[in-house]
Amino acid sequence: MKVITAIPYAPKEYDKNLGRAYNEIMRSTNSEYVVFLDHDAMFTTRNWYHQICTIIEENPEVGLFSAMTNRIGNKQQLAEYPGHNYLEHRVVGKSLADKHGTEVVDLIYRRTKDWRMMSGVLMVVKREAWEKVKFTDGFLGVDNNFHRDMLEAGYPCKLMLGVYLYHFYRGNGDKSHLK
Repeated sequence: MKVITAIPYAPKEYDKNLGRAYNEIMRSTNSEYVVFLDHDAMFTTRNWYHQICTIIEENPEVGLFSAMTNRIGNKQQLAEYPGHNYLEHRVVGKSLADKHGTEVVDLIYRRTKDWRMMSGVLMVVKREAWEKVKFTDGFLGVDNNFHRDMLEAGYPCKLMLGVYLYHFYRGNGDKSHLK
């Protein structure tokens, strides 16, 4: 199985079209899966790649996976928030990996006042599913639209409970954008 990791870039010249960047990466590789990682996020465990590959092998029917993180509006994906001390995030990551390993649950698609949809801080996309469901053009909400479209096309979407990323977006601790 071939799995690559990519950090998409949506420059001003592309009108910050993140959907286009995702689609171009998918078109440019023959990998069976692509792990999309936000530029402001990092894994906290050493074996993350092996863990993700094992999860993929155990769940071949899944079209889209995401992970746990610390700074996000989706309550299902939100883990502890120990501040911006990376060493503390390593503890959170190890704890989740030890507790959940390769466990996955349905990634809920819900759009309500107090619940945001899936966070694309990490997306593991199956090529076969992407060939039927492309990313929409745009910047904000591209991950949410892709999640919805994958579900509508019949592809399961799962949350990897044992995979954690430190998302250092707004490192000053301001969470006002999540309200």
